Amino acid sequence: YRMNAEGLNIERLTDGTGEASNPSWSPDGQHIAFAWTRGYQAGEFNIFVMDVGSLKYQQLTHNTGGKNENPVWAPDGKHIVFMRTPRSGISQIFSMLADGTQVTQLTTQGNNKYPVWGVK
Repeated sequence: YRMNAEGLNIERLTDGTGEASNPSWSPDGQHIAFAWTRGYQAGEFNIFVMDVGSLKYQQLTHNTGGKNENPVWAPDGKHIVFMRTPRSGISQIFSMLADGTQVTQLTTQGNNKYPVWGVK
């Protein structure tokens, strides 16, 4: 959902199917990255990006059998980090370009869930 600064004019952004969570605004305020179960079994999240003006969205990850959650935009607006949890249950952090390409695993040890970008 989105609303104005006064908390009025509440508007649903997704079509109501599945479960959407973990929204993250792009630095330019034009897009929202979020996790959504649309088209998958309950609990199997993938990362989507929505253009806030047009409400059109693009699915960035296509992982079945697990979860892709907690997307966070880089300050440059060109990259997104996120958590991927396969059915094994061990979560790792990945990065990708904001168009869903160049997916790269960043962590390999431990259980890593909530990525953030540092700023100098």
